[in-house]
Amino acid sequence: MASFFTAIFDPLINRRKIKVSELLLSGLTIIGISLIFHFDSSFKIGIILGVISPAFASLYTIYNQKLVRTYDSKLINYYQMISGTVGLGLMLPIYLHYFPEKSIFPDLKNTIYLFLLAGFCTVFI
Repeated sequence: MASFFTAIFDPLINRRKIKVSELLLSGLTIIGISLIFHFDSSFKIGIILGVISPAFASLYTIYNQKLVRTYDSKLINYYQMISGTVGLGLMLPIYLHYFPEKSIFPDLKNTIYLFLLAGFCTVFI
């Protein structure tokens, strides 16, 4: 879905011509998602969030390209991390209201998985 939204948003924001080939190829993902949604709608919220999230990811990528040309990338990264932390911290009570959990802290097994994910997927790659 990110490629679909990038194919739409990038030409609109940067005032370029829309490439039909990019729209057609990324349109295949829309067909796949609609098939999944049609046959099993029990994951409705997850599918909707899975469609909204790539839209924001593509907007982030497009605008980040413009910002990096003007400002220092370390400063941009600093503000992005601070705003993400504050934003998620403010949204946590709302999330916990609708999706209550026994504990918001991960257990030992999930902590190990988080360290493996952070170590191998961010540091080494």
